[in-house]
Amino acid sequence: MGLEELAESLGKNILTTTMGKLVGWGRGNSVWPAQFGLACCAIEMIATATAGVDIARFGSEAFRASPRQSDLMIVSGRVSQKMAPILRVVYDQMPEPKWVISMGACASTGGVFNNYALLQGVDKIVPVDVCRGSDNPHELRGCAVSSRGPLLPADNLVIERGVSAGDAWIAVDAEKIKDALQSLKDGGYRLLVFLTCVDHLADASRVWPGRYELIYELRNLETKDHIRVRAFVDGDPPHIDSVSDLFPPANWDERETYDLFGIVFNDHPDLSRILMPDDWVGHPLRRDYPVGGEVVEFSEEHQVWQTAPEDA
Repeated sequence: MGLEELAESLGKNILTTTMGKLVGWGRGNSVWPAQFGLACCAIEMIATATAGVDIARFGSEAFRASPRQSDLMIVSGRVSQKMAPILRVVYDQMPEPKWVISMGACASTGGVFNNYALLQGVDKIVPVDVCRGSDNPHELRGCAVSSRGPLLPADNLVIERGVSAGDAWIAVDAEKIKDALQSLKDGGYRLLVFLTCVDHLADASRVWPGRYELIYELRNLETKDHIRVRAFVDGDPPHIDSVSDLFPPANWDERETYDLFGIVFNDHPDLSRILMPDDWVGHPLRRDYPVGGEVVEFSEEHQVWQTAPEDA
């Protein structure tokens, strides 16, 4: 087949470009950051590789332990005078082309630490390509709530709603948890960030609808909205429907919640312990679970503590 016949058979499914643009396209979609952090901003940097942000979508989740395999330095946190020469060595060992992001006020200007021990801006020792002055976690993660607010399920599913520490939440009937989460998923909340439980047995700050509070954190990756769904259950053992068929990652979260709190998730495909041994007695994160310990022979009362008594 000649060149003209080949081009005609491919039609519009062929592109022409230069080698330089092709290499640049590859670099732009596979930035490998150096794996190190300097202070609390490093926690926010680490969070970018978690499910809530997922920078793997941009090919940038491969944090490299060796500077020779890195092309991006994220200076996440304040730079001390002792750390400055080490940071410069890491930068020098990175191959060209390479870039530097100064993340947060402390890395960019020293922040509130205007003293002799800290560098007043990392640009004094390395060239900075991007300077990000804010260290607000919602801004850094790209998770600011949209102006129109989160889309909520139908009113007949919501018992109560509110905002705590900037996070929107709704409370739903435990028997309707699956309907509420399905409604949210249909509305764009397709990511289950986490599922956990709180035991309110010893909390007398208010009258709780139930002893156990199940908490589901959902996120809309298109609008960046996130919402917390709360449901309360009682019983011995307490029951609630599994949502592992709606959100497959809930499988392990539900097993962990069952293991540590004793919450039984109806219709779960494999509700078994995941952290504790299979023959463990009781559920360690319940507020009435014994503190535990070992026998202390030299104590005055010679008290015996048991980690997992039979009646736990």
